[in-house]
Amino acid sequence: MDIKDIKRAMDNMPMGDGSAFAEISVGPAKHEQFLDEHYGKIALIVLLCILGAAGWIIYNGMQESMEKKAGAALVAAMPESPATGEISLNEQGLQQVMADFDDSRAAVTASYLQAVALWNAGKEEEGISKMKEFIDSAPTEEWKAQASVTLACRLMNGGKADQAASLFRSVVDSGDPTFSAFATMCLGDIARAGKDSVAAGTFYRELAEKFPSSAFVLDLQRNGYVRRKALFDVQSPVRIEPVGDKK
Repeated sequence: MDIKDIKRAMDNMPMGDGSAFAEISVGPAKHEQFLDEHYGKIALIVLLCILGAAGWIIYNGMQESMEKKAGAALVAAMPESPATGEISLNEQGLQQVMADFDDSRAAVTASYLQAVALWNAGKEEEGISKMKEFIDSAPTEEWKAQASVTLACRLMNGGKADQAASLFRSVVDSGDPTFSAFATMCLGDIARAGKDSVAAGTFYRELAEKFPSSAFVLDLQRNGYVRRKALFDVQSPVRIEPVGDKK
């Protein structure tokens, strides 16, 4: 078919059918039709997103404000003596922080310090019980390790070495990066106090091998590790037979 045939065919077409050859749609695009049909839903979704973002900002602001108030209340419950600079713990003030700001970080600290406040007041068993409660409900593993070490030291100083050792072992087994080295050293001290030099030496060497960069290993003045380890690394003297008189 040549150009003349095509022209002849177009001339013979009924009017109105010529659009079939090069039709260009000038109607609304597909996405415009979609927007028209679903505009209400889209507007609602956008509104909810905006409200959600605004709510999140407001909530964070309120949380930050609450944390500041809780922190101020906690500081007020820990008054410092103007004369000596020593900090005391107000047990009632700590309880108030927990009651007023129960979801705050300050409330967690106040709960931990309650046991210490009881000990400071001479209420030994109540303090031990309170610290055990805190350990059971600690919000993080780090808090649990810190409370376990605190209680273990208290028990160790009170002559309850077996209970203290159990807590120290739990900290070591947990692999806590902050308190495992200290707990290992204390296990060595407990073994040494119990006259078990083999176990003590094992713990001290474990301290050096597992935590070589720990302050308890590097700083002699602060932790005495070198002095401890030296007790178990001394070689037994070798008996030397006396030299006989030469004849």
